[in-house]
Amino acid sequence: MDLDGQEEILFSGPCDPYLRFDIYQHAISASTYHKIFSMPGELIWIQQTAEHTQFAVRMDACCCNYYHTLHIYQWNKGADQMKELYSVAVHTDILPPSFHPQYEDLLDQWFRSPLYLPFRSSPVILRQTPAEDDLPREDPCFGTQVIGNQIDADFQTGTGWILAKSADKLWNLVLIAEEQKPTDFHIAWVKSASLRQPSE
Repeated sequence: MDLDGQEEILFSGPCDPYLRFDIYQHAISASTYHKIFSMPGELIWIQQTAEHTQFAVRMDACCCNYYHTLHIYQWNKGADQMKELYSVAVHTDILPPSFHPQYEDLLDQWFRSPLYLPFRSSPVILRQTPAEDDLPREDPCFGTQVIGNQIDADFQTGTGWILAKSADKLWNLVLIAEEQKPTDFHIAWVKSASLRQPSE
């Protein structure tokens, strides 16, 4: 994985209630392996060049976790540890639990989209559905109060891509990241009036 000529063991498989992905690296001074990376999720692809290895780990929503997440990591040749390039989180109201896309192709399409646009206003509200719902209710899992279909009521200025529009054109489904967290992406519904079109 780190292109040092030493072997690693990769495990991707069941670990209730989630799948799990672990990397074990060969210990130089002994014929043993030690765990150097571990996270919930499933390894879905690995790409390797002469200079680095990239891999993607997907964790599907489960139990009281309402979000699918995708994490992309890179391990550069000679580096002591890997770094996370970016992550994407999407609520199950947007993508149902049974949704299993070809993430590599889908992300490539999103990140190459010509509809790149900055936010017009800050903050904006990220929502699970294309509607204004601000009624307080109790979260069925945690018993805490949530506000309607809000994912984030104070999402600061960021940039992103339009993935889809609602039938009435009043809402955009966007792939978006905050300026302060440029590698942490969300997929959410945002009012069209909150976004500046590329031509503006």
